[in-house]
Amino acid sequence: MAELEGYKQFHDSLKQLTTLSTGAIGLVIIFVEKLFVTPEWKWAVILALLLLVAALFCSVTGMFLQSIETINKENNSKSYNDSDWERIGKFMALSYYSFFGAIVFIGVFFAKNFY
Repeated sequence: MAELEGYKQFHDSLKQLTTLSTGAIGLVIIFVEKLFVTPEWKWAVILALLLLVAALFCSVTGMFLQSIETINKENNSKSYNDSDWERIGKFMALSYYSFFGAIVFIGVFFAKNFY
């Protein structure tokens, strides 16, 4: 039962990252459009948006894979394999790295354009 609770928390963390990535995409687009008439270093915003999309893709993919593996484990399916959880963990790590990388590039962009 504790293992099932761990799966739920894992799924919830990916769901939260999906929400944060989606919201950050909207906020970045709105702030860049409204605050800066002639922004410098647009490449930082483009890279941040690409990283946020990557984080969104990886976290949604991780949620789907985790859901499938949880069902397979509960049903004692032959397709259940521990290496599948390693792959899911890689998707989760990639989504977190992409998200935090995007935050860094957003910070770089705002720092360059405000100072």
